[in-house]
Order: sequence, then C-alpha cells, then structure tokens
Amino acid sequence: MIYWKNRILTNVKNAVSAKCSNVVSTESSIKSKFPAMLVKISSNSAVADDLEPGDGENAVRCFVTIEAYCKTTLQDSINLMELANGAMYQMGFKRRQGPLEVDNPEAPEVFRMTARYVRIIGANDTINLLT
Repeated sequence: MIYWKNRILTNVKNAVSAKCSNVVSTESSIKSKFPAMLVKISSNSAVADDLEPGDGENAVRCFVTIEAYCKTTLQDSINLMELANGAMYQMGFKRRQGPLEVDNPEAPEVFRMTARYVRIIGANDTINLLT
C-alpha cells in the first residue's frame, strides 16, 4: 500500500522539479536554498465521514498547505504555485485559499506565496503517481 501523504509530496515534487529541486515537508528543512517549496500535510481523522451509509467505510479530511519561496521575483513564486496547483487538482484536491502573497518582514528579499487545499480521502482511495 502506498502511503497517501508520501504520494502527495512526491507528486508535488515531480510537478515542480524543472523549476525547484528543494521541496520539503517541514519548515526546518527549507534552509537557504532557493527556490524552495514547503508542502505541509495534515488530516482530521476524527472526522470519520461515512461515504456510503452502512458499509463502514471511513475517511479523513486531508489538508495541504503549499508555500513557494523565491529570491528572484514574485512571478517566479507564482509560477511555482501554478505547477503545484495543477498537481493538486489532478489528485482531486480543491483549493480553499490562495494563492496569496505573504509578507515576509524577517526576509524581505524572499518572495513567498501560499495556498491551501482540501480533499476527503476514503479508506479505499488511491492517489495515483502523476507523470
């Protein structure tokens, strides 16, 4: 069985690989290599949505926050977000917020964009590897 969190990260990495090789899942891993992309994945397993009454199938609501960091231009950050956005839609996610520019007073030379996505992942759902 493919662990769906790893598959989401892998699919986003593959989608942006031509423009960004630093795609990580924890903020402490970003370091100072730019461009960079942070993919934070969380789920609400307490929300056990019964997708078809009576079959006992459970699901989790999966939340993904993607942040793109570039030192060149804001447009480069936007371009990275567009690539990641395409991958998220292919995996069945809906964008709930963004992409939005985030002020970065600690490092004003870094352009940062963020977007948030959501999807319900059922017990028998498969997130395919994107090509």
